[in-house]
Parts: sequence; structure tokens; C-alpha cells
Amino acid sequence: KIADLDKEVSMGLRWTFMPLYWRALEPDGPVDLSQETPPAWQELDAFLIAAHSRQLNVLMQAPVVGGNAGGPPAWAGRRDQGKSAPANMVALAEFAGKLAQRYRPGGTLARRQGWGVNYGVRAWELDNEPESYFTCWKGQAADYAEFATLAAERIRAADPEAVIVAPGMSAGKHSLDWLQAALDPQTENRSATSGTAAKRFSIGPVIDVVSLHNY
Repeated sequence: KIADLDKEVSMGLRWTFMPLYWRALEPDGPVDLSQETPPAWQELDAFLIAAHSRQLNVLMQAPVVGGNAGGPPAWAGRRDQGKSAPANMVALAEFAGKLAQRYRPGGTLARRQGWGVNYGVRAWELDNEPESYFTCWKGQAADYAEFATLAAERIRAADPEAVIVAPGMSAGKHSLDWLQAALDPQTENRSATSGTAAKRFSIGPVIDVVSLHNY
């Protein structure tokens, strides 16, 4: 990404972008960062340090579960085979909070680098084109709404000023039914093994910025 960062600076940009795949950062189970910093997290730290040195803000697309991330890590299970919703949704939400705690202004990395509250990740886009891209949340709009709600809660617990960006879906009429379902807490567009059938969710109340991917 260093060459990309330098190009962005040369273009006069003030923002850069990084997607984070859950299965890449926690491949074998939840990571305890108080004990050690695995290599993948060290690389992510280095990216933030490089962005800071170039005065680039970071839009973090995270956590990314589906799309080109390929789904949740095996240890988290899946509610439906071949789709994005993990059986262990709480672990996914806790991962989101862990990211925010480490990379927020005033977070673990900022304190270590002496940035204080002057630099860190504030904007979080939740997954990548969840309605249709590769491994996705198709037929799991309610599960995505659950994910967005729980992840936003954990992120804001770490950083009350965090900006939640969603649903990050591809633009087009094919997406509208899924979007409507993700907004509707009464939708039946949900996994067959949803663990929270008695509780209903909508992406509407948790989103600060609506994102659509236009091509």
C-alpha cells in the first residue's frame, strides 16, 4: 500500500482506504492483543503509521466478512453454508470493537506512537457489498442488520465519535429488495439458523453515512 499512499498524496488527497478481512486477522480464534501482536496486526499497525506520516485519514472497511474475504473464519462457524453470517455473531462484533479500541484516536496504537487523540481511525464501513458480492449476505439481510447493530455498539463503546458507514452495497436495482429488507426489522430475509429470531434489527438507526459503490 505504500506506493498507493504516495500516489494519493501526489494527487492532493487527504483520505486513504483499507479493507480488513476478519478471517485474515483472527484465523484461529479471537486474538488477545494484550499478550502479543500477531504479524498480520503488525502489518496493519505499520499501514496506520505510514498513513499518519503522510497526513492521510483512513476509511477502514471493517470488519469485512464476505465478498472477497471469503466468509467468516472456520472457528466462528456459519449460519448458512456458503454465506457470510457467522454462527458466532458476538465474536464478530467483539472483533469490530477490538479494531476500534486499537486504532481509534487515543487508542492503543495512538498512545504508543505519541499521537494522543490527534490521529486515528474514525470512519468504519461495515463489510463490502454484502447483498451480492462473492460470499455475501444474500438471503441474510436481517443477519447483516444484526451484525451492523452489534458491531456499531462495540465500535462506539470504544469511540463515541466513530462514524459508521453502511451498507457499502453495489448500486443498482438488483440491490433494492435486499436494502429494504435490511431496513425492515420485521423482514423474513434471514438465515435459517438465526440465533436471535426473537430480536429484530434494522440498519437504519446505526448508520451515520450511507455508502453505495458506484461503477
